[in-house]
Amino acid sequence: MDTETRERRKVLVAEDDPFTQELLVMELRDAGYEVAAAPDGKRALEMVRDWAPDLVLLDIMMPELDGLSVLREIRSTERGASLPVILISARNAMDDKLTGLAEGANDYLTKPFDMREVLARVALQFRMKELEAKALEVERLRAVLEMAGAAAHELSQPITGALGHIYLMLNTEDAPDGRKLVSVEDLRAAESCLRRARETLLKMQSIRRYSVTEYREGIRIVDINRASDAE
Repeated sequence: MDTETRERRKVLVAEDDPFTQELLVMELRDAGYEVAAAPDGKRALEMVRDWAPDLVLLDIMMPELDGLSVLREIRSTERGASLPVILISARNAMDDKLTGLAEGANDYLTKPFDMREVLARVALQFRMKELEAKALEVERLRAVLEMAGAAAHELSQPITGALGHIYLMLNTEDAPDGRKLVSVEDLRAAESCLRRARETLLKMQSIRRYSVTEYREGIRIVDINRASDAE
């Protein structure tokens, strides 16, 4: 992660010990992050809401609200559900780590810690978020391509049929008196094809869920009929 990217990353340090807080803030700023600090759990929650950090380093033993309580509150909100949180604790027992991870922490650091490890763990969380964002973008692109394939498949037949009937009507020989001889059957067939195309477009506008079908081996397209059905 380059320095310009780090400068856009906001890290909240929630730590009541002044020395540890100052050390974390100083080292994270030197690494290029934008950093703010909270001395207790209540203030940490306020800053998560108002400052909107990209990652939280959260001490478990804090006044006002302990770290696990803060973590539960963070995870109860829509934005906080995916906010990376690294717990910090002086307790190294496996049960404590498992409890923290079970409550929704992304990682767990034990005091005393090596700042190189702290920075590596923080960078890892941001890297994982970047990979997750890229994966979501690939999924969105895949859905768009599948939708395009479905549209081409569903619309090609009625449009081709309508054009074929229109071609026949345009190339029908004139009557002896000069009038165009247009078949009613051809008109109705062209109308039916265009109605099918219109119905397909209306279904595409009312798609409510993601549903695909195999078009050919290795190629999937959105099933417009199923995707536009009400659940």
